[in-house]
Amino acid sequence: MFWSCDAITDTQQQRHITPLTQAVTDIQLLRSLPTRAFAAQCSEEIVTIAAMVSAGSGIFYRPKDKAVFADNAHQNFHRGNVGDHLALLTVYNSWAETAFSAQWCYENYVQV
Repeated sequence: MFWSCDAITDTQQQRHITPLTQAVTDIQLLRSLPTRAFAAQCSEEIVTIAAMVSAGSGIFYRPKDKAVFADNAHQNFHRGNVGDHLALLTVYNSWAETAFSAQWCYENYVQV
């Protein structure tokens, strides 16, 4: 099946996964991260981080006419020089503290 849709190529007697197949595989792995973390009885924070990572780069938005404000809002989640994963956890926890308010998302340039 993979041969017929060019998912695997055969160059010099070696099989290689094409970039398209690798991208699809990566997406499937990211989607399964929260499920795997939950099944492994990980902490709530680990499951939250896995879910946020699997959401991809679509968490923040940056309107052209308010780019400076959006950048400042996004930097607030990186207080204390934390990495991206902890910043994503901060985003989720801050949103949860506001009872998952759409207004909070709007004010912080976070996708609803």
